[in-house]
Amino acid sequence: MPSEAADGLMFSPWDPTDVDGLVQWVVDQSWDNYVTRHPTPAMVRGRVAEGFYAGPDCETWWIQHEGADPPVGLVRLHDLQDTGALFDVYVCPQWRGRGVGLAALRWLTRHLFHEYPHVMRIEAQTRADNRAMRVVLRRAGYVKEAHYRASWPTETGELSASVGYAMLRQDFESGRTTPVDWDAEP
Repeated sequence: MPSEAADGLMFSPWDPTDVDGLVQWVVDQSWDNYVTRHPTPAMVRGRVAEGFYAGPDCETWWIQHEGADPPVGLVRLHDLQDTGALFDVYVCPQWRGRGVGLAALRWLTRHLFHEYPHVMRIEAQTRADNRAMRVVLRRAGYVKEAHYRASWPTETGELSASVGYAMLRQDFESGRTTPVDWDAEP
């Protein structure tokens, strides 16, 4: 599969034979808004072996910026056989706040709806305190659908609130947002 360009970035599929490169890239970063901030090489290798990064229901893409080495981020798409796909976007700390997350979200939305015609919605969940990702989700047209109290485990064992967003295929194709009926209580 060739590289795809979007918003000044290149998206290239991760080669599953390059486990060492993926492991090194993941452990070299700090993932502040994820359950595990500092994954170990053994953890990443275990995830690779479990099909976390590639398989019939998952694909992983590098986010590259011209002149930058190593990649500036990673997109993991999963639940690809369901009508509701999910994703993870990882942006290196030094590239955060520079539009990479928004470009990645716009790219993955187009990619999923174009390449997977059975996908009717793309779902996202993030910690409630991850304000940057929440802003990016809204800017990309995703709609807040849920607020989960004490649902996201942290490394300390505490539970953080999380927020769910989604993009519907019909909204993506029409350019209009289907509102959430918050008052539809029985």
